[in-house]
Amino acid sequence: MAGDAVGLSSDDPGGGAGLSGAGGPTPRALWLAWILASGVGGWICAIFARPVSIAVGGVVGNVLGPIAAEAAVGALAMGGVLLGVAVGQWLVIRRHVSWAGWSALATALAGAAGGAGALGALQAVAGVAGEAGSVAVAVVLGLAAFWLVHWWVLKTQICAPGHFATLGVVALIAAVLGTALVGAIAGDLAGQGIGGGTLGAVYAAVTGRRAINEAQL
Repeated sequence: MAGDAVGLSSDDPGGGAGLSGAGGPTPRALWLAWILASGVGGWICAIFARPVSIAVGGVVGNVLGPIAAEAAVGALAMGGVLLGVAVGQWLVIRRHVSWAGWSALATALAGAAGGAGALGALQAVAGVAGEAGSVAVAVVLGLAAFWLVHWWVLKTQICAPGHFATLGVVALIAAVLGTALVGAIAGDLAGQGIGGGTLGAVYAAVTGRRAINEAQL
């Protein structure tokens, strides 16, 4: 993901240049830009991701049934928001490191896989495992799918891809909890855009500092 795909130091032949050189942005400035771009990207894409996911899910459901419909909704909703986050982060770091594109790809695809896995599993076990059990299964499978896809995309691009996939899972959990907290406080004022912006900003705050430090600014 865009905050996580580090692990190639500046002296690594495949790692490209560090995040900044002489006269480049300071670590704090880049970290703040990282968070801002992620929040804006998540905000914009969340406005469109929700209605698009519901529309596509309805079509898929008519053809393939409710489990596939929920998987499609999850993939487009979470994947759409994280696509915005990934693009925002890519715009910040694309001129500084060689792994920026792979990082963005990992973020978007992992988000889609995690969303599909979570909502698809929730629908599949609904009425069988009970409400709490269904949520637990959905969370575990969603996070597992997120981790696996993130690792798979980055496994030949960076060192220790499993480490960075795990960091992404931690960031996603924090982002979802942060978004839920903002929704609980703001109530109806927290629309899809605010939710997506919060998710992107928290996700970036967790991953960004580590990414910048490991890239040896």
